[in-house]
Amino acid sequence: RALARGGQDPDRYEVLSGREFLEDINQALIAARLVTTAIAGMALVVGAVGVLNTMLISVRQRIWEIGLRKALGARPMAIVSQFVTEAVFLSCCGGGLGLALGWGLARGGEAVLSGWLGTSMAGPTDWGSAGLALAGDLSAAEASELAARHLGGWEGTDAVARPAPAPPPPTPRRVTIVDRPGSVQSEIRIGHAAPPRGRPDETALRVANIVLGGAFTSRLNLSLRERHGFTYGAHSRFELRREGGAFVLATAVGTAVTAPALAEAAAVLERFREEGPTGEELARARDFLSGIFPLRMETTVRIAHRLADLVLFGLPDDHHHTERDRIRAVGVAEAAAAARRHIRPEEAAVVVVGDAGRIRAEVEALGLGPVEVVAR
Repeated sequence: RALARGGQDPDRYEVLSGREFLEDINQALIAARLVTTAIAGMALVVGAVGVLNTMLISVRQRIWEIGLRKALGARPMAIVSQFVTEAVFLSCCGGGLGLALGWGLARGGEAVLSGWLGTSMAGPTDWGSAGLALAGDLSAAEASELAARHLGGWEGTDAVARPAPAPPPPTPRRVTIVDRPGSVQSEIRIGHAAPPRGRPDETALRVANIVLGGAFTSRLNLSLRERHGFTYGAHSRFELRREGGAFVLATAVGTAVTAPALAEAAAVLERFREEGPTGEELARARDFLSGIFPLRMETTVRIAHRLADLVLFGLPDDHHHTERDRIRAVGVAEAAAAARRHIRPEEAAVVVVGDAGRIRAEVEALGLGPVEVVAR
C-alpha cells in the first residue's frame, strides 16, 4: 500500500523521512489486519520455489524508482545490507532460493485469502509447483475441504527436475568501503557463498556456527565484545536456501577501532576454521540448539512455517521429528570438518560502511585484499 502510494506520487518519497515511512507502513499493517486478523485460529503458508531472486531484484528496482533509497539510505545497516547482498547472496545462488508466504486468519477469512491468491498470483510464476501448509484447530478432513473449496481451481504441474547447482568458483577476498563521511561507527560484514540446504553435514554446520557466532557466548562475541570492547555484539549465520546460500559475519564498531575489529574478526574466522570447536564448546552448542527447538514449534504460525520448509527444501517428512537427535549426535570431528569445508575467509567479500577518510588507510594496511571505496 505504501509503495503504491509512492507510485501515484513519485515526489512524495523524495523528501519522506524514515519516521514518516514507518508511519505509512504501520497504517498499511493496520489496514491489512482488518482483512486478515492475526489471531489464534488458522495459520496458512503457501510455498513456491525459484522466484525469490527475481522478486528481490524487482522490489529493489521499484523502491529505487520511487525514491525510498533517499528515505532509508542514511541508515548504515540498510547500506551494508544492500552491498553485502549484492556481493554475496544474489550473485551466488541462482534463481531457486525458495519463497514462503504466510498469513494468520480468523475463522471465516479463507474466502478473502483465496480471492487475493486468485488475482495476485496469476502470471508467469510457477505457482503450480506450490505447496500448502495448514496449522490450527482443524482436522485433516476440514483442511482438505477448505483447500478444495477455495483453491480447487488451481491445477498442479509436474515437478521440474533441477540439476544440482555447481558451486560458485572461488574468488579472491576483496574489501569494499562504502563512504559515509562523518560516521561515528562502522558497520562490518564479511560473507561468502554457502551450500544449499539438505547437505549431509548441515546439522554439523549449524552446531559449529553456534560456537563461532550463533550465540551470546560464541567466540566472535566473546572476543570482539567481552575481550576487546569493540562492539555491543557480533554474530555469524548461514542462510541456507534451496539452491545455494550465504555465510555472513556482522558487527558494528566505533570508527576509531574499525581496523582492529576487522582484523580480529578475520582472525577469529581463520582460527575457528583451522581449529574447530572444543568438546566443551560443542556440548554447550548442542544443548542450546536442542533447548530452543520447542520455541520454534510453539505457535500455529511457526508450525506452518516448519511444514512449509518440508515443501520448499524437499526435506523428509520426519525432518523435524528427528532434528534434536541429529543435533545431539554431532561430534567434535564432524563439526570441525563442516567448518573447514564451508567457512572460507580467503574468499569472503568484506563490506564496511563508515567514514572512508578516517578508516581507509588502516583497513588497507591489514592486507585483507584490494580495497575499493564507493559512494552510497
